[in-house]
Amino acid sequence: MIILSVLTGLILICILISKFSDDWSTTEETFGIVGCILVCLLVIIVILIPIERMDTNASIAMFEATRSALWTARCNDDISELESVSIQQQVIEQNKWLASEQYYNHTLFDIWIPDAIDKLEPIK
Repeated sequence: MIILSVLTGLILICILISKFSDDWSTTEETFGIVGCILVCLLVIIVILIPIERMDTNASIAMFEATRSALWTARCNDDISELESVSIQQQVIEQNKWLASEQYYNHTLFDIWIPDAIDKLEPIK
């Protein structure tokens, strides 16, 4: 949310400076160009937010599916050593993804990541 607020503030500053400049100079043109670039960035960010949130929600569903599949595999008594190593590798990959997403959920990029990610527990 901070990123959106800062971009909106910068756009407003560019508009005000370009409107209230005393003479027709490169200042007005420069701030007009910078303002256009900032508006483009704002539009791109607003478009990317729901796309990234959908992707994260899909990854959460995949995490839960992997958790249940691993639980089922661990309940099976006749697991070979190779299967056990494969399960451990999957656990490591999923927990690594979860830790990364939970970290970024508490930074400036939290608007892109749904808060449901904090409710997930690492696979043990």
